[in-house]
Amino acid sequence: MPPGFKRSRALWDEARDGGIPAWVRAICYELQPIRLSKSNRKQALATLQTLAQNILSLILGIPHVCKSIIIFVANRSLRQWMVVGAVLIYYYFIRWVHEYVLYDLSLSSNSFLYSIPYIEFIQSSLNGVNFCLSE
Repeated sequence: MPPGFKRSRALWDEARDGGIPAWVRAICYELQPIRLSKSNRKQALATLQTLAQNILSLILGIPHVCKSIIIFVANRSLRQWMVVGAVLIYYYFIRWVHEYVLYDLSLSSNSFLYSIPYIEFIQSSLNGVNFCLSE
C-alpha cells in the first residue's frame, strides 16, 4: 500500500458520518502539497524546460502545418478524392459487417463454432457445406 493510505482511508471513513468538519479535514489532507525533498528538482526542471520547448515549437509550427494541409487538400483531383471516399466507405462497411451482421449471427446459434463469427462467414460462403457439430 502507498504511504499514507491508511490515514487517508481513516479520514474518509470518518468523513462519512462526521459532518462538514470531517469532510474539510479529509479534503485538506488529500490536497496537501507534494513533498519536494524526495524528488529530483534538477530532473523536474529539465522536464519542464523540454515541455516548454515542445509547446513553443508546436505553437510556432501550427500555421505551417495548416498551410501544408490546405495545399495538399486543394491539389487533389476529383478522382483521388473518389478513391479516398471509396476506401472510407469500404472501411465503414467492413466495420458494420463485423460489428452487427457477424455478431448477430454468432448470437443466433447455440453451437460453439458459431460463437466465432468468421466460422459462420466461411461456412455460408462454401455453398451450403455444413460444418456444424451436432450436440
